Amino acid sequence: MLQVVFPIHLDRWKFPVSTSLRELALRNPDIEFYSFSKPVSEEDEQLGKTLWEKPNVHQITPADLLKRRFDIVHHASATPRNLLAASLAKARSFGQCVHLFTAPIQPHDDDEFYRQYVTSVRRADVLAAVSHAVASDIQAQFARPVDAVIPSGVDLEFFSPTAARSPDLEKLGIRQPYVLFVGVLTARKTPRCVHAGRRLFATVRFCYGWRLLHASRGRDVSQGSTGAFQRQALGLPASD
Repeated sequence: MLQVVFPIHLDRWKFPVSTSLRELALRNPDIEFYSFSKPVSEEDEQLGKTLWEKPNVHQITPADLLKRRFDIVHHASATPRNLLAASLAKARSFGQCVHLFTAPIQPHDDDEFYRQYVTSVRRADVLAAVSHAVASDIQAQFARPVDAVIPSGVDLEFFSPTAARSPDLEKLGIRQPYVLFVGVLTARKTPRCVHAGRRLFATVRFCYGWRLLHASRGRDVSQGSTGAFQRQALGLPASD
């Protein structure tokens, strides 16, 4: 049976890369998946118990990369640890392990992990991208074609419109009509497009929120509505 290692903490439910790779494991019961564990919340602890009970999902330690061979090492984020794990898996299999990298974002040289991103693109035996925009930028910057474009999916059972509760707009201070930007708002998410939409639709309220990351360092600076400083950092208007 095919053996795949994800060099990531698979039991983190608020980390989108972990979620994507976890779904791959759960939806492919005929493949053996191996990954690390480091829960950081009660949710991770509780849901992780069910995850590791799956017959095809196995918890390993970094030392296991030196003890056993894997057929594929797949990572969808580019960090020093990802690359080290990929190198170890490749070496342990005497070069037989296939290195698969899924590029999750467009390459930006001001990214904290840009160097690791470049190395991942150049080293990967198989290169995938989550969008044609990512694939196009990789081709332009590194002269390497992407082997497959595989958009990130959505769990329609979890994100069910019928099961969702209507938000309390009055409590949130949101007037209708409105546009809600859902997700982690960073400079590379092109917030200028949101700003352009705001100028085009002057009667529509644009809501930035839930969670904001600092544009340059990737650290949390605000939860909920964004303040004036954070808006300025991302090139957003000072107010609605």
